[in-house]
Amino acid sequence: MVVTCLGEVMLELRPADSSSQLSLGVGGDTFNTAVMLSRENVSTGYLTALGKDRFSDQILDRAHAEGVGTAGVQFDSDALPGLYLIQNDASGEREFFYWRDHSPSRRLFDSDEKLKACIEYCCKSEWLYLSGITVAVMAQQQKRRFLEFLKALKNTGVSIAFDPNYRPRLWDSVEDAKLWHATLMGY
Repeated sequence: MVVTCLGEVMLELRPADSSSQLSLGVGGDTFNTAVMLSRENVSTGYLTALGKDRFSDQILDRAHAEGVGTAGVQFDSDALPGLYLIQNDASGEREFFYWRDHSPSRRLFDSDEKLKACIEYCCKSEWLYLSGITVAVMAQQQKRRFLEFLKALKNTGVSIAFDPNYRPRLWDSVEDAKLWHATLMGY
């Protein structure tokens, strides 16, 4: 089986220990899924966009170390990957804080050329995995091309796995989230 995971991989800052020191890692819902699939010996690739900087290089290094294919990664020299910080609140519950508005993955489908490259890459897979977060953070003007992408994959026999992974603050409205979740469930 060959699976392509689509989404945003981000830099992760988390407490290194009980001090105020932070450690830098790599994460994101669909990237974490790609890593776990690869660890289970499933041939896995990752479709996203990164910058051309040392932090994007760290993300690529992590993907390679985990056996996740990166041939589908597109590059944007004018952008840096998104970042999130994990902290624990007073009760020990984890809180997440995000800086992702200019992440290159938000522009993965912003041209017909990029759309074509995404289709060509994913048509080699049996499965495409994506989440509600992937769609929620996508720039609104790209969603038409994104639907073209899904339709093209479906027409070539690629099965699509959708994890709703609903995060209310990422959507403009509950109605928008419901519309997109229903649309994606149709694929």
